[in-house]
Amino acid sequence: MTSDDTILVIGYGNPLREDDGVGWRVAALLQARVTLQGMAVPMEIVTCHQLMPELAAKVSEAARVVFVDAADAAPPGRVTMSRITATGGGLGPVAHHLGPGDLLALAQKFYQASPDAWLVAVNGASWGYGERLSPEVEAAAHEAVACIMERLAQK
Repeated sequence: MTSDDTILVIGYGNPLREDDGVGWRVAALLQARVTLQGMAVPMEIVTCHQLMPELAAKVSEAARVVFVDAADAAPPGRVTMSRITATGGGLGPVAHHLGPGDLLALAQKFYQASPDAWLVAVNGASWGYGERLSPEVEAAAHEAVACIMERLAQK
């Protein structure tokens, strides 16, 4: 069952692999901004290492979903936002890792829910071990939050 206005933000990646943790950073910045400014609609912010089938229930309860992840593309620090739709009809019986489209497909299949969904991707520069983002990606994390807030202001 979806709410008419509930927003779900899922920041994912590995926060111990430098720029791969940008999804977590954006989620933290977004949470701080929402706490400070408030939101007119209910928002849930979730972080995880990877998208798992169990998240389909949460996705099904939202009217809008924003996925935030790092991208291995150039130039570093570039932020892109793209609409995503349900995909992944070929999920096997032992699916351990899903893409956003796969998760939307599960929400559609098992909960008859099709929330409006977007992927915010931040191009990374550094993928080694560590908890610190590269300077380009740290700056881009703030840009990603602004991008998300702008998208959510539109209905």
